[in-house]
Amino acid sequence: MDTPVLADESCFGLRDLSRIIESRAADLVNVKLAKCGGLRVARAMLELAAAHGVGTLVGSMMEGPIGVGAAASLVAAYGTTTTSDLDAAWWLASSPVVGGLTYDGATITLPDTPGLGIEALA
Repeated sequence: MDTPVLADESCFGLRDLSRIIESRAADLVNVKLAKCGGLRVARAMLELAAAHGVGTLVGSMMEGPIGVGAAASLVAAYGTTTTSDLDAAWWLASSPVVGGLTYDGATITLPDTPGLGIEALA
């Protein structure tokens, strides 16, 4: 099996993804909220990739629990074609917030409360 070509480091938004798709330059796109500008653009990128048969995952940079919670919520709502990379908040020595997502090994649990489950600043 061939190794898929991943569009990631130099692609940030819909225009970039459209060029990648048109040139058939990637089999998989890693959508990162911190790079593309937020949830709305990220959702549009996932939808555009899916419409053209390009694989998807959502990745994190070094966001804390708020950013990773938003990314994990996007994955929960829209799905991806492969396991997403949302471990950035796991690396923190302590969380700057009370509430929010939790990790159990490789599993992220999103809270059932509004606002990504953030209750207060730690």
